[in-house]
Amino acid sequence: MNAGDKESEAIREANERFADRESGMAEGVSPKDAMESARQSQGSGRRAERPQGTQGTQRSVRDPLTGKVIQCAIEVHRTLGPGLLESTYEQCLARELSLQGVAFQVQVPLPVVYKNVRLDCGYRIDVVVESQLILELKAVEEVKGIHQAQLLTYMKLSGIGTGLLININVPILKEGIQRFKI
Repeated sequence: MNAGDKESEAIREANERFADRESGMAEGVSPKDAMESARQSQGSGRRAERPQGTQGTQRSVRDPLTGKVIQCAIEVHRTLGPGLLESTYEQCLARELSLQGVAFQVQVPLPVVYKNVRLDCGYRIDVVVESQLILELKAVEEVKGIHQAQLLTYMKLSGIGTGLLININVPILKEGIQRFKI
């Protein structure tokens, strides 16, 4: 298998892994479970468990936008590898999305509406793609429940129903991507 075939295979596998599943979330974790996992890992000092996919429910990607974004992320990771700062990957992913003609915004402010008052609490979404997809980038040793809860909260507050949590600090990027849908 040549390098081009390996890259195509990696992209195909990543796309299949992140296809919609019956539960609505590719990783098989409900928003409630992710929030509970985050609370437990914060309060007890325990590690949050990585969500496990449901066996035998993979289907082909029905969301071409998510597939295209995953391809862009794989290209950035293939070019740079792990070990850099999150901000570096964010800028490189932005460049790759631009090269692919994908509309996006970086560091999008996310206000909180509390009792009909809009408050700027300093929340920022890493990347919003075509007003349909949130990307939360991480460059951490291990994704924890709090990271999942952060993405789910951003999705809830923004009204955007699909999100990718991408940990770039892994040897094989497809192992660092989790897809959420609410």
